[in-house]
Amino acid sequence: MSFDLNNALISMINAIGWALIHFVWQGILIAVITAVLLLFCRNARAQTRYFIACLGLIFCFLIPAWQVSQAFHAGVDSLDALTNMGTQYATTVRESSLRDIGSWLQININNIVFYWSLIVGLLGLRLSLGLWWLRGYAQGQRGTANVYWQQQLDRLAQSFVLPNRVVLRVVQDLESPITIGWLRPMILVPASLITGMTPAHLEALLAHELAHIARYDYLVNFIQNVIEMFLFFHPAVWWISKKIRNERENIADDLAASMLGEPRRLALALQELELLQFTTPQLAQAAHGGNLMSRIKRLIRPEVQSINWKSAVTAVGIAAACVGLAANAAIPTISQQHSNLVPNSVQSTASDSFVEKDSTHSAEIENLSPDQTSQPMSETTLSKSKVRSDKDVIVAARVNFAKTGCTPEYPREALRNESQGISRILVSLSAKGRIEQVIVKKSSGFPLLDDAVKNQLLSGKCTGKPGTLNGKPQASEIQVEYVWKLD
Repeated sequence: MSFDLNNALISMINAIGWALIHFVWQGILIAVITAVLLLFCRNARAQTRYFIACLGLIFCFLIPAWQVSQAFHAGVDSLDALTNMGTQYATTVRESSLRDIGSWLQININNIVFYWSLIVGLLGLRLSLGLWWLRGYAQGQRGTANVYWQQQLDRLAQSFVLPNRVVLRVVQDLESPITIGWLRPMILVPASLITGMTPAHLEALLAHELAHIARYDYLVNFIQNVIEMFLFFHPAVWWISKKIRNERENIADDLAASMLGEPRRLALALQELELLQFTTPQLAQAAHGGNLMSRIKRLIRPEVQSINWKSAVTAVGIAAACVGLAANAAIPTISQQHSNLVPNSVQSTASDSFVEKDSTHSAEIENLSPDQTSQPMSETTLSKSKVRSDKDVIVAARVNFAKTGCTPEYPREALRNESQGISRILVSLSAKGRIEQVIVKKSSGFPLLDDAVKNQLLSGKCTGKPGTLNGKPQASEIQVEYVWKLD
């Protein structure tokens, strides 16, 4: 049971880590597509642009969530699925530098997920404190009622046909009207506006807040904050969120202006707000949201926006680059899902996979043992003593480091120095599976680690499984990587 829980935890950490890593380029691609769509819809209704931006943010959340779900279930329930995905991925591996990046990320995947979780926790605490702060207003602990303005608000609310009554409270510690709640909506009005703003202008601001309530913007804004909390590290998410908030304010302006029948009155009310310094929390819907000056200009003198071809060309170029990166991504999405433990609480993993050279034949990979991880980072070459045809069945050679006699011990001096790295080696196997030669193709950076895995393979205690051609064993060469990692 403990092994299953540990295996599930390892799979979840890897799934989350690689989803976050891949979202770096996926987020850029989503932002570019969103920007292009917004560019071509620049003269469309605010509702259309708002829908496009919201769709972009939803994809930013759903794509990593789907990847985590798929990778986790593959890691826990189906080792064959991991092997097949690794084999398909092997065909895209070309540059060793990218393989090194992928290996380094895999070694540090635990740290990546840990720090991400820590920051998400802090942001979640901040979100909770903000909601608690607003809850004090919702429960009537702060603010006072105003009979006159409550009557005016009720009159305006009839035009929006709201299902619930909206409560108005006059408060001292705000500088702009804000809306909180969606089941029991409430508008908080600063006392300074009650006494310092003309009734007609304040009525326009209340109409704007009622538009937010009619559209359930408080609930949508909360969901938006949750997505930002999980994807805080990506500028594309913040850019899309800013677009959503700007278009949300434009929609509320349009609804309020339509209800009032006087766009100029709302513009003048916003102009008065523009002179103030605001400190309203982002959790609430406030009348001063978005760019006030652009909103005022939009209400008074709407203009048709011309296309910026420089921006368009740049966006298309970035999109093409992202598509190319996605097609040739060399960082494995599923790697190290299953790890083997070695003495001294040191974790080491090995990998092997197959790429056929000088041939168009497909490679059929045998299932890995439960203690071995498949990574598309190595190559196998079979003896070419026989001319091959398209009907030949080729099975890759394999070295199982989890097998007794094949797992090297971590050198004590390397343990003391906390040395970690990846030893990339070329292993020559006879047709009987005997290891005849081991060559270090790329050092881990620590000769002790390289010698340890090389000497263990040449000790005679370890044997491999040679590659086969139509079921017949062949002398083979296989390139494998041994990951030295401290727990």
